[in-house]
Amino acid sequence: MQEKIKWTLEKMSVKQKVFTFFSIFLIVTIVVLSTVLFISNSAKEWQLNSAKETTENYIKQIEVLKNDKYILAYNIVSQAKESIDLEITKSSVWKYLQEFERISKNNPLISFAGFSYNNWKITTTASAEWRDDKDAVFNITRFIKKSREDKESPFILEPITTISWDEKNRIFMPVEFTIK
Repeated sequence: MQEKIKWTLEKMSVKQKVFTFFSIFLIVTIVVLSTVLFISNSAKEWQLNSAKETTENYIKQIEVLKNDKYILAYNIVSQAKESIDLEITKSSVWKYLQEFERISKNNPLISFAGFSYNNWKITTTASAEWRDDKDAVFNITRFIKKSREDKESPFILEPITTISWDEKNRIFMPVEFTIK
């Protein structure tokens, strides 16, 4: 058989030999590339199937976790955290009383009478007395100015709508502080 191939090659022209070798090379290359692509495709399919299985597994785990009552409660609380914190802060009446006491100490020439806390507002009545060195109006304006400039206070002083006075006292009411 080798003699037959040898005899056939000897009878072929150079062009025919090149064409034959090129054809054989091309066929071998196509077979090799096809094999490589087939193996590569199989590997990618396996990876894709594995990824699909993992994803389906995660989706099932997420569904199980979504139905857990503790996780549901956590999600609700975490979504409403800002609102809940604000409501807790606003309901801390004792802090507001301490702040109100601080305001009273910082304004010794002004007396506060009564106290009402409703709808995030603190309402009171204030009076300033005539002193030898200062008129009560000065004390009132100083109190309003200090209240408006105090950035640390948890209150916003609302506009004072009524002021009444006699010889010694200036009474302004209602004094309303809105909680920030």
